[in-house]
Amino acid sequence: MALKEGRCVNCGSLLILDPKMEKGQCLFCGAVFANEDAFAAMQLPADHEFPNEEQPEHTGPSLAVQPVRDAVFAPPVPQRRVKGKIVEEFILEDPEVPDLGMPLKTRIIITSLIAGILVLFLGISFLMSLKRNKERSQIKEKFVTNLDYELINDTGIAIENMKNNSIVLVLKESVTEKQAADLFLDYAKVRADVMDYDETDFSVSANSISMRIATPNGGFYISEPEQPSDLVLDKAITKLD
Repeated sequence: MALKEGRCVNCGSLLILDPKMEKGQCLFCGAVFANEDAFAAMQLPADHEFPNEEQPEHTGPSLAVQPVRDAVFAPPVPQRRVKGKIVEEFILEDPEVPDLGMPLKTRIIITSLIAGILVLFLGISFLMSLKRNKERSQIKEKFVTNLDYELINDTGIAIENMKNNSIVLVLKESVTEKQAADLFLDYAKVRADVMDYDETDFSVSANSISMRIATPNGGFYISEPEQPSDLVLDKAITKLD
């Protein structure tokens, strides 16, 4: 069916009308009108007045637009069941994981061994620290007793490292390069005597020692001379400003 747009002559609403029908009815205000008038109002709306008045209830035959033919609905297609064999439900069981854990007795033994090694290590470290501190105290006392120079105070000497091979001296008076070298050799001799090193072997008694001497006018830094002849400036000795 070919439908056509028209306009209600009462309220001006747009409508879809059947040109083959003589009259139509507005779906919004209920007005009944001639379809020709509705088509004319659609084409020239400026030439028409739309009073938008209340309309009486229509009691005549229905003026609604009807389709040419009834819609045809296809019947539902029944689902065809496919015959087959009944399949038993398969349940995947959790695989058995072998117990890889060690027996309790083995774990206890290993834990005890680790704890024993740790205790042994701590014990050795503690004994080494005691030995170092004892030797350090003896070196300090013996070296300061024979020192020809006055320390700035009780904290004017500091011996460091596990092998007591690093020393800092803070003196009240200045010293020369030769005096700094003598201080180094004196400390190396005292250290070798206390720690039971061979004094005649310079590589053992003095090679690993570093000494920093601070004085009012600067000082010297002596670092790991390979032989006594290295105890001069620009070799093992550095002048500090």
